Amino acid sequence: MIDFASIISQTLFATSILIVAALGLAIIFGMMGVINLAHGALITAGAYVAYAVTSAGLSIWAAFLIAPVVVALVGLVMERTVINRLYDRPVDTLLATWGFALVIQELIKVIFGTSAQSVPNPYSAPIEILGANLPRYRIFLTALAAALLVVTYATFKYTDFGVKSRAVIQNDEMAGLLGTDVRSIYMWTFMIGAGLAGLAGAAVAPIVGADPRTGLGYLVQSFFVVIVGGTGQLLAGTLGGAGLIGGSAAALSFVSSQTFAQTVVFALAIVVIRLKPEGLFGGT
Repeated sequence: MIDFASIISQTLFATSILIVAALGLAIIFGMMGVINLAHGALITAGAYVAYAVTSAGLSIWAAFLIAPVVVALVGLVMERTVINRLYDRPVDTLLATWGFALVIQELIKVIFGTSAQSVPNPYSAPIEILGANLPRYRIFLTALAAALLVVTYATFKYTDFGVKSRAVIQNDEMAGLLGTDVRSIYMWTFMIGAGLAGLAGAAVAPIVGADPRTGLGYLVQSFFVVIVGGTGQLLAGTLGGAGLIGGSAAALSFVSSQTFAQTVVFALAIVVIRLKPEGLFGGT
């Protein structure tokens, strides 16, 4: 018998995880055009910050505040040293960010070692909803994903910083002539994207732990989410892409193996990209 409550919950959870994981990339790659191959490493860094914070005796909630700040500072170093010279050379950002990814991963191994570390789960007891026992932390992550998506979209859509950021990304020369501090806007936008990646790492750490390869599994999926949903489409694109890549795979895994489900979903994503290169919500 098919447990529809479990299917719905797993689909929502898988979609939520990818929203959290891909949101930072939706800004850095989807909006800024930087092919950020260090995104997975930044997620990993966030997970290890969560491990370090909780190991020091602080709560996971403190890690949720500290991880995005620490990783945003890593993003600041990346942007100020190399990336700010490559905004008009997007292909070159691929090699530059891959180099940063290698450096971050090796530093993590030097500092924390190569073995996986566990991070405490603040909500270990399940809760019964519609006859299904659902982990409380997964419900929290679903709410977190929704809140982050709305707040990030509202920030870039309605605030003064968001308007300036979109103007700079669309035409930095014209924005500069109108008095906008282009270098500062680029810097802060990149830092926000990096900080969101750090928050994603802290958010998934209680489930998957902290491991030097923690973020690698989310790197390819995050790129698929952004490309399939539509670059530059923070709200609809991230939600739609995460639903297709994460949610569909979770739903299909109930009637097939997880490997087969992932294969079918990635094949579907390739078809979508082939038929609609601008993404599901691109150009809207």
